[in-house]
Amino acid sequence: MATVLPIKAICNSYKKRDGTNLISIQYCESPTKRTVLPTNIYIPREYWNSKQRIILNTLPISFGDAKKLNLYLNKEIRRAEEIVLLANETNCNSPIEILRKFHVSNLTIEEITNEVKVMVMKDGNLKTGPNLDIYFQIDDYVQSKIKKVSKGMASVYRNMKEHLLEFEAFRGKPITFECLDLTFYEEFVDFLMFEYIQRRRKEKIIGLKVNTVGKTNKQFRTFLRNRIRKRIIPPIDMDGWKILEEEVDAVKAQKQKLRVFDKNNSALFL
Repeated sequence: MATVLPIKAICNSYKKRDGTNLISIQYCESPTKRTVLPTNIYIPREYWNSKQRIILNTLPISFGDAKKLNLYLNKEIRRAEEIVLLANETNCNSPIEILRKFHVSNLTIEEITNEVKVMVMKDGNLKTGPNLDIYFQIDDYVQSKIKKVSKGMASVYRNMKEHLLEFEAFRGKPITFECLDLTFYEEFVDFLMFEYIQRRRKEKIIGLKVNTVGKTNKQFRTFLRNRIRKRIIPPIDMDGWKILEEEVDAVKAQKQKLRVFDKNNSALFL
């Protein structure tokens, strides 16, 4: 019996300004570890069949030929499946890492197999080096902190990871340690403030409060510094990564200094 892998096509919930949504391939290695692979297919969400996970034949030709797009999508899913199976056969510590590395390449499966074999021969075992999947490292970091912090802080950690996963789906390409620069940070902040769709809400609410964005980015920066101090990843330039909640607190402090009270305890401002 063929192995059924947790790989499927999804239509991202975030709509571009032209009214289209990105179709991606999602792989769930575990309930807490998943990744999305962009396909460069953009269609209006109403032409996506979420049950059958196919593009409807009623798709206007201006967005592409539905039949050809579905064939291409199936081909990309099969390629992802073959790479994950290869990673599992070689006892790779993180199939996600192998999938991200080779899915976007122009190498054939045979060439990828040879590349992985070279990696095994060079390292002796793919498990010898650190797993540089960013979500694996976040889980490892949180696990080391979870018993030392309050329930509220544990929730902040979970939100940080969720926000990164949602941003990864929105941008349509994997988040790696190599892509973390000032441009990434600014785009991440803009996404959280103006594009992020809040979960578990009866009404659709887009964007997070400034303080919430600040908490996420503060903990993300703290996580990165921890990984740098442990020499798991090389240093990252974070000089321009402003923590928004600090700016908000500064404004509040300034208002408190300006506030005076009259004899009737009425608040006045200079």
